[in-house]
Amino acid sequence: MMNFGQNVDQIEKTKVGVIGLGDISTKVHLPILSARKDTEIVWSFDINEENAKYIAKIYSLRLLSANTALSDFPEVDVILMAIPPTQRQTYLEFFVKSNIAFYIEKPFAFSASQHESICKNFAPFRLGNGLQYRSWGRALLVKKIIEEQVFGNLFRVELGQGTPFSGFGGRKRKDVGGVLWDLGIHGLDMIFNVTKAHSVEILKSNIFEDNGFALDVYSSMNLNLENEKIVPFDCHVSWVKETMEGCIFNFENADLILPFDLLSPVEILSKNKNKVMSMNEETQQYPLTPLQTFSSHWDHFLEGISNQTSNRTSAENSLLTTQTIEKILEGKV
Repeated sequence: MMNFGQNVDQIEKTKVGVIGLGDISTKVHLPILSARKDTEIVWSFDINEENAKYIAKIYSLRLLSANTALSDFPEVDVILMAIPPTQRQTYLEFFVKSNIAFYIEKPFAFSASQHESICKNFAPFRLGNGLQYRSWGRALLVKKIIEEQVFGNLFRVELGQGTPFSGFGGRKRKDVGGVLWDLGIHGLDMIFNVTKAHSVEILKSNIFEDNGFALDVYSSMNLNLENEKIVPFDCHVSWVKETMEGCIFNFENADLILPFDLLSPVEILSKNKNKVMSMNEETQQYPLTPLQTFSSHWDHFLEGISNQTSNRTSAENSLLTTQTIEKILEGKV
């Protein structure tokens, strides 16, 4: 296991195994882990062995055979688990008594009870959750603005995420879980994290489904913050309608518009809607791009393992997100 603070040339690399060689692994995690000087991908594994052979060749990975027994998996420090929640239980149960840490891609679980059940069997630093918006520079900037009350108290939040068939393609599968679990989870978790909400009261929801598969969701709720403060929050997440593709934070003295489009700047508006400030790329906090953000999230996850401490990447800290999505979809208002 690596030791932060060592000279790079002297670092004992963190050994990583990868379960699941789908899009998120091949397009983001593998490039990042391959480029890091403190990690080494020891093996990869995917039940779709034919497709995995192609990916493994590109990244020069050792690919374990699909019929490899878990007891024969080479020893590693961390396992990146980029497979659906419905396929994880066997691996988690087998490795629970080891010292292996898991970086688990979202969604961590499809229910709050499942989320808690998994977390109770592992030390917090051994379970990382792939909700990378927590490490996004724009989210960190807004969190600081809220904490320091730069524009006064926060009194309302609005989220819009998704466009017709954005990232949808062939994702209409039970293991994806619909638009909230696959897409909206990032925006919702970011809002809960930057506002430090400790609970949520759902007021009403409107869900458009196809055979139980949520494609478009409107929801109004109250965020319960510290000091018994309540902030109204409206969200619209969709694969079939246009949304604002960003967030609006209404403060006492200004409105902050945070777009998900990186080519659009964060804007500060006065209460009469005149633009006061436009924050371009140079004035925004790092990390900005997806690769930078994913890499920063890995930094914090690995640091948590090294220090044996929970941090923003720890799965235990995203339980509210799982609880809220579950309640919205079940209509618990």
